[in-house]
Amino acid sequence: MGRLVFDDIAAVRELYDHASKCVHHRKSYEGEAEAGLWLVHDHGVYLMSSGIPHLEREDKPESSKVVYARFCNPNIDGESWETARRLVGGDDFAENIPLETWMGAFFFIDKKGGDKIVIDISAQSIEVGVLGHGKPPTPTAVVTSMADDIDID
Repeated sequence: MGRLVFDDIAAVRELYDHASKCVHHRKSYEGEAEAGLWLVHDHGVYLMSSGIPHLEREDKPESSKVVYARFCNPNIDGESWETARRLVGGDDFAENIPLETWMGAFFFIDKKGGDKIVIDISAQSIEVGVLGHGKPPTPTAVVTSMADDIDID
Protein backbone atom coordinates (compact mmCIF):
# COMPACT_ATOMS: atom_id res chain seq x y z
CA MET A 1 0.00 0.00 0.00
CA GLY A 2 1.24 3.48 -0.84
CA ARG A 3 0.42 6.71 0.94
CA LEU A 4 -0.02 9.88 -1.10
CA VAL A 5 0.13 13.17 0.80
CA PHE A 6 -1.51 16.36 -0.43
CA ASP A 7 -0.24 19.38 1.50
CA ASP A 8 -2.37 22.06 -0.19
CA ILE A 9 -5.84 21.49 1.24
CA ALA A 10 -7.12 24.79 -0.22
CA ALA A 11 -6.16 23.68 -3.73
CA VAL A 12 -7.85 20.28 -3.26
CA ARG A 13 -10.95 22.08 -1.97
CA GLU A 14 -10.92 24.25 -5.11
CA LEU A 15 -11.03 21.07 -7.22
CA TYR A 16 -13.87 19.75 -5.05
CA ASP A 17 -15.84 23.00 -5.34
CA HIS A 18 -15.43 22.96 -9.12
CA ALA A 19 -16.61 19.35 -9.46
CA SER A 20 -19.55 20.09 -7.13
CA LYS A 21 -20.75 23.02 -9.22
CA CYS A 22 -20.45 21.35 -12.63
CA VAL A 23 -23.52 19.77 -14.19
CA HIS A 24 -21.50 17.61 -16.60
CA HIS A 25 -18.54 15.37 -15.82
CA ARG A 26 -15.89 13.51 -17.80
CA LYS A 27 -16.36 9.83 -18.42
CA SER A 28 -14.00 7.50 -16.62
CA TYR A 29 -12.20 4.63 -18.34
CA GLU A 30 -15.21 2.53 -17.35
CA GLY A 31 -17.42 4.89 -19.37
CA GLU A 32 -19.30 6.42 -16.44
CA ALA A 33 -19.60 10.16 -15.89
CA GLU A 34 -19.58 10.73 -12.14
CA ALA A 35 -18.96 13.85 -10.07
CA GLY A 36 -15.73 13.56 -8.13
CA LEU A 37 -12.01 14.10 -8.11
CA TRP A 38 -9.88 11.88 -10.26
CA LEU A 39 -6.73 10.39 -8.81
CA VAL A 40 -4.47 10.18 -11.85
CA HIS A 41 -1.13 8.52 -12.49
CA ASP A 42 0.47 9.43 -15.79
CA HIS A 43 2.90 12.34 -15.80
CA GLY A 44 3.16 12.33 -12.00
CA VAL A 45 0.42 11.52 -9.49
CA TYR A 46 -2.24 14.15 -8.97
CA LEU A 47 -5.88 15.02 -8.34
CA MET A 48 -8.10 16.80 -10.84
CA SER A 49 -11.79 17.69 -11.06
CA SER A 50 -14.02 15.53 -13.25
CA GLY A 51 -16.13 18.60 -14.05
CA ILE A 52 -16.88 19.93 -17.53
CA PRO A 53 -15.83 22.52 -18.49
CA HIS A 54 -12.42 21.84 -16.97
CA LEU A 55 -10.95 23.98 -14.21
CA GLU A 56 -8.30 26.00 -16.02
CA ARG A 57 -4.71 26.39 -14.95
CA GLU A 58 -3.90 30.07 -14.49
CA ASP A 59 -0.66 29.80 -16.47
CA LYS A 60 -2.05 27.49 -19.17
CA PRO A 61 -5.84 27.88 -19.65
CA GLU A 62 -6.10 25.05 -22.18
CA SER A 63 -4.94 22.61 -19.46
CA SER A 64 -6.78 21.39 -16.38
CA LYS A 65 -5.68 22.50 -12.95
CA VAL A 66 -4.18 19.62 -10.97
CA VAL A 67 -2.86 19.18 -7.44
CA TYR A 68 0.18 16.91 -7.23
CA ALA A 69 0.88 14.49 -4.42
CA ARG A 70 4.00 15.26 -2.41
CA PHE A 71 7.18 14.27 -4.28
CA CYS A 72 5.14 13.22 -7.36
CA ASN A 73 5.34 16.43 -9.42
CA PRO A 74 7.69 15.85 -12.35
CA ASN A 75 8.04 19.61 -12.86
CA ILE A 76 9.84 20.06 -9.53
CA ASP A 77 10.66 16.62 -8.10
CA GLY A 78 13.62 14.96 -9.81
CA GLU A 79 12.75 11.52 -8.43
CA SER A 80 9.00 11.80 -9.15
CA TRP A 81 8.88 8.87 -11.59
CA GLU A 82 10.52 6.49 -9.12
CA THR A 83 8.45 7.81 -6.21
CA ALA A 84 5.17 7.44 -8.13
CA ARG A 85 6.09 3.92 -9.22
CA ARG A 86 6.88 2.95 -5.61
CA LEU A 87 3.64 4.47 -4.28
CA VAL A 88 1.08 3.48 -6.91
CA GLY A 89 2.77 1.06 -9.31
CA GLY A 90 3.91 1.46 -12.88
CA ASP A 91 0.64 1.55 -14.81
CA ASP A 92 -1.16 4.75 -15.71
CA PHE A 93 -4.70 5.14 -14.35
CA ALA A 94 -7.45 7.64 -13.58
CA GLU A 95 -9.66 6.58 -10.67
CA ASN A 96 -12.71 8.61 -9.66
CA ILE A 97 -13.11 9.35 -5.95
CA PRO A 98 -16.76 10.43 -5.50
CA LEU A 99 -17.72 13.82 -4.10
CA GLU A 100 -19.29 12.16 -1.05
CA THR A 101 -15.86 10.94 0.01
CA TRP A 102 -14.42 14.44 -0.25
CA MET A 103 -17.42 15.91 1.55
CA GLY A 104 -16.53 13.71 4.53
CA ALA A 105 -12.89 14.79 4.43
CA PHE A 106 -13.71 18.49 4.30
CA PHE A 107 -16.36 18.14 7.00
CA PHE A 108 -13.72 16.57 9.23
CA ILE A 109 -11.20 19.31 8.42
CA ASP A 110 -13.76 22.04 9.13
CA LYS A 111 -14.84 20.51 12.46
CA LYS A 112 -11.65 18.95 13.83
CA GLY A 113 -8.85 20.52 11.83
CA GLY A 114 -6.18 19.01 9.70
CA ASP A 115 -3.35 20.22 7.53
CA LYS A 116 -2.91 17.40 5.01
CA ILE A 117 -5.06 15.02 3.03
CA VAL A 118 -3.72 11.50 2.64
CA ILE A 119 -4.78 8.82 0.21
CA ASP A 120 -3.81 5.26 1.03
CA ILE A 121 -3.97 3.17 -2.13
CA SER A 122 -3.81 -0.57 -2.65
CA ALA A 123 -4.93 -2.96 -5.38
CA GLN A 124 -8.29 -3.30 -3.60
CA SER A 125 -9.12 0.15 -2.29
CA ILE A 126 -8.48 3.84 -1.99
CA GLU A 127 -8.84 5.36 1.47
CA VAL A 128 -9.01 9.12 1.95
CA GLY A 129 -7.98 10.50 5.32
CA VAL A 130 -6.89 13.66 7.09
CA LEU A 131 -3.66 14.35 8.95
CA GLY A 132 -3.26 17.18 11.35
CA HIS A 133 -0.94 18.53 13.94
CA GLY A 134 1.10 15.37 14.44
CA LYS A 135 -1.94 13.13 14.92
CA PRO A 136 -2.28 9.79 13.13
CA PRO A 137 -4.45 9.80 9.99
CA THR A 138 -8.19 9.82 10.49
CA PRO A 139 -9.94 7.87 7.75
CA THR A 140 -12.99 9.66 6.40
CA ALA A 141 -14.13 7.26 3.70
CA VAL A 142 -13.04 4.26 1.70
CA VAL A 143 -13.61 3.76 -2.02
CA THR A 144 -13.47 0.10 -2.94
CA SER A 145 -14.61 0.06 -6.57
CA MET A 146 -11.27 0.38 -8.29
CA ALA A 147 -10.70 -0.55 -11.90
CA ASP A 148 -9.48 -4.11 -12.38
CA ASP A 149 -6.56 -3.04 -14.54
CA ILE A 150 -4.70 -1.04 -11.91
CA ASP A 151 -1.46 -2.79 -11.07
CA ILE A 152 -0.15 -1.72 -7.68
CA ASP A 153 3.26 -3.25 -7.00
